[in-house]
Amino acid sequence: MALAIAVGRVGCYLSLEDGLGKPTGLPWGVWNGEYLAHPAPLYDVAFNLLWFLILIRLRDHPWMQNGNLLKVGLAGYAVIRFFIEFA
Repeated sequence: MALAIAVGRVGCYLSLEDGLGKPTGLPWGVWNGEYLAHPAPLYDVAFNLLWFLILIRLRDHPWMQNGNLLKVGLAGYAVIRFFIEFA
């Protein structure tokens, strides 16, 4: 799931129409036609790839059976997305 979201967010970044973050003066800002903006989709890609690797490591843990891995995955994604969008 996290890997699929990361791939989808690459498409959001390439379209440059949706999902760019707040204005920034940082050197990695993306020009959106009016100002430099944080590349929020790229932040999302990076965090989702990291989250994917963490979930892969956790999947063999006995506690992560019976749907718990999905619950942890969704909760982690919600936290990641909250901080990318509102921080």
